Amino acid sequence: MKKIKVAQIGVANFGARRRELMRQSGLFELVAAYDLNPAALVQCEKEDGAKPVASYEELLAIRNGSGIVDVDRKSGNLYRINTGE
Repeated sequence: MKKIKVAQIGVANFGARRRELMRQSGLFELVAAYDLNPAALVQCEKEDGAKPVASYEELLAIRNGSGIVDVDRKSGNLYRINTGE
């Protein structure tokens, strides 16, 4: 089965839990990530192989068939998924 490529905004705390669930499902490939916390980006790259990006705009510029997962900072809920192409 072909995995759904996604880029994620917010990979620490609730975002880390979201990444774990996506890994467990086997349905997703995390290709890029953005977070204000540099240590969280390092951990995400180590665990998921996601390319860390330096800005929200850089993440949005990635166009390789990725959707975007945005984790709500207050609730930890999935905020949105946008198709990349």
